[in-house]
Amino acid sequence: MNPDSEGPYSRGMDLTKLVITYGGKWVGNFYDGGETDFVKVCKNLTYNELFRVVQVVANVDLTRFSIELRTLVDTGVRLRPA
Repeated sequence: MNPDSEGPYSRGMDLTKLVITYGGKWVGNFYDGGETDFVKVCKNLTYNELFRVVQVVANVDLTRFSIELRTLVDTGVRLRPA
């Protein structure tokens, strides 16, 4: 998805870019592999709206799979071993 395109939950308000990484696996506190997409969303997106955005972007069939949401914060400090 184009990072500058407006998504279904952007509503033309105060926007932020959401980074969604999926299709890989968690290794400790790091996500390894998979694909990454960007979408513009409202900063005041509800949890249910966020969940739906992730479901659509990652094309998740909720009858077969579940979604686990985690947050990664970029502190500018490299914590992962080189």
